[in-house]
Amino acid sequence: MVRIKPFKGIRPPKELASEVASRPYDVLNSVEAKAEAGERSLLHIIKPEIDFDPIADEHSQEAYEKAMENFRLWKEKGWLAQDDEEYYYIYAQTMNGRTQYGIAMCCHYEDYLSGAIKKHELTRVDKEEDRMIHVRNQKANIEPVFFAYPDEAEIDAIVSGWVKEHEADYDFVAEDGFGHHMWVIRDKAVNDRITEIFKGIPALYVADGHHRTAAAARVGQECASKNPNHTGNEEYCFFLAVTFAGLTSLVNLFETPVEAVQTKFGLSRKKSVAIVAVIGSSIAICIEGIVSGWMDIFSIYFCPIGAAIAGILFFWVCGKDFVRQQVDMGARKKLGNWFEFASKYIFCFFFVKPGFYSNCYKVCL
Repeated sequence: MVRIKPFKGIRPPKELASEVASRPYDVLNSVEAKAEAGERSLLHIIKPEIDFDPIADEHSQEAYEKAMENFRLWKEKGWLAQDDEEYYYIYAQTMNGRTQYGIAMCCHYEDYLSGAIKKHELTRVDKEEDRMIHVRNQKANIEPVFFAYPDEAEIDAIVSGWVKEHEADYDFVAEDGFGHHMWVIRDKAVNDRITEIFKGIPALYVADGHHRTAAAARVGQECASKNPNHTGNEEYCFFLAVTFAGLTSLVNLFETPVEAVQTKFGLSRKKSVAIVAVIGSSIAICIEGIVSGWMDIFSIYFCPIGAAIAGILFFWVCGKDFVRQQVDMGARKKLGNWFEFASKYIFCFFFVKPGFYSNCYKVCL
């Protein structure tokens, strides 16, 4: 199970939403951010180095202090204001004619440490530290992370029902053409039900924001260690995330070819989806006989070499302590001392031999 809760969001008035909204801090550099940022843009808070001329070092103390100053000013000027009650928020993004819905919520840092929030990337300590400073200073998560969760029919019904019956609190199209929509769930019974349903969700999966998630977890640990009366219910235990159903995230991958067919041939969405489905299925059925030869070469020779390179970087370069920490994270039973020897020597060097890998492959089949 995972532990979530509603929260008192800090957000702009409806009429200013499009001016305050910005792209994430890590998808544009400082020069791009400075050129893109309007007067009320959140970029002044998440990339505060742009407020200096010349642009300051983003890791400098003056940049961190500027972020705090701007966050305070945005609230004083009414560009950001906190809700009076705790809510869940439905966030939707429209791209290429399709809208994908998620729920903004607070997740618990202990779920990340236990492995209930699952990651698929390693993180860099320097980037974690940078985000940690911002979280410590602001005592807030300015940007959410994106998680996926296993599809749950009741959650889908709640989201679709609320969207149909209520007007969006925010509804605008950004300069990049993406549509952004948000609904505040102001019904306590519905919010309580969402919390209860997620108690039965076995895990969340990090889709975007590994460094922000790791930073939030480390800040939570840090605050807990300093509080002798820590209960696990404190605000510092939770961080901001938008969660999307896993199936809808997968379906969204097909939007590019579907949209291309719609645009190119002027067809309806249903016909475009059907065409992409037929073509995709046909290719999948026929591809075995066409590519089996070179795929055998790729799988027998290139895959094990790539695995060996990855293994060397992970098991030799990152170091024993780091590897042990990552591998044992969330495990009920820790691996024995044999693991280091097996991973460093047997995996990295023995399995790289193409002949051995090929024979193993044939035996397994």
